[in-house]
Amino acid sequence: NVGGAEKALVDVINNLDHSKYSITLLLLSKEGMYLDKINENIQVKYINDSSNLIKFKIFNKINYLFIKYLPKLFYKLHIDEKYDVEIGFMEGIPMKFISNSNNKHSKKITWVHCDLMNHHWTKEMFNSGEEEQCYNKMDEIVFVSNGSKESFNKLFNINDVNQSIVYNPIIERDIIDKSNEKINTFDKFTIISVGRLDYQKGYDRLIKAHSKLVKKYPHNLVIIGEGQERLTLEQMIKELHVEDTVHLLGYKENPYAYIKNSDIYVCSSRSEGYSISVAEAVVLKKLIICTDIEGPKEILQNGKYGIICDNSESGIEEALERVFEDESIKYKYFTKLQYDIPSFNHNKVISEIESKLINKKHTA
Repeated sequence: NVGGAEKALVDVINNLDHSKYSITLLLLSKEGMYLDKINENIQVKYINDSSNLIKFKIFNKINYLFIKYLPKLFYKLHIDEKYDVEIGFMEGIPMKFISNSNNKHSKKITWVHCDLMNHHWTKEMFNSGEEEQCYNKMDEIVFVSNGSKESFNKLFNINDVNQSIVYNPIIERDIIDKSNEKINTFDKFTIISVGRLDYQKGYDRLIKAHSKLVKKYPHNLVIIGEGQERLTLEQMIKELHVEDTVHLLGYKENPYAYIKNSDIYVCSSRSEGYSISVAEAVVLKKLIICTDIEGPKEILQNGKYGIICDNSESGIEEALERVFEDESIKYKYFTKLQYDIPSFNHNKVISEIESKLINKKHTA
């Protein structure tokens, strides 16, 4: 799929030292915009690669039920090799899959990308108490922020499993270079946001806030991303009569040029573990408005590098109105970001990840 965790996965495996590691990427299904971004040195396998759309959907449903109710058998059917390290790079199915490995000698690692306390989207995949049991089978749990770790430990009781925090890699030079691509610039003041079109991202709240402000403060609202909420959001846009000012641009391979040519970046999410898009907006020195949620607040250092607003529709609206009314706010943050910007050292992040891949069981 197209999301922050998927992008982080591609950035991680592409930047690992391929002279040291033989990497296999196992995907449940052959789909997603990032498939052609994967380094040619990485072996990619698919459990479902049917080219027939009906069969593809049926196989996906069967695989989901298989993992939910017979995960040990599912693992046995699809993994023949014996790996030194097995990683479930997301919570939910990938974590459950690895926790049911029959490889007693592998080091088992899982990533947690979201705030599970406030967005426990994985619980339907597990029976009562099963999710906690699966996490307790891991050798290491990696969190993308302090907030996601604190939230996780309020939800689960984890014993004898190492926990660490590793931020998602942000490749600054790549972001800056791509932001210089020529695009059709916006014809007036523009607010932008990048992310999946789903409930968690809070785009319903952002669109409603926009509809209340747009007559008094003319501006565009541009949202880049695709997802299951598209039809719902399109209907809302029609009902609020903002078809001329709200633009759902869909997935863009290079969102950075759009961010660079906008005036404000807004993260309207109800919850986030880290938010790669907020970090990318910081790299591009944009004025950022973000709801009071754990991951992005950590990136913005509690308001040092952007405005933190109440996690509500009214909070988003009030923050936007403050910026429209007082141009000095935008200048204040712009000036700060010219001379004082947090460093996103992706090489350090990759080194931290590589240190976790060393299987202590095999290093005597």
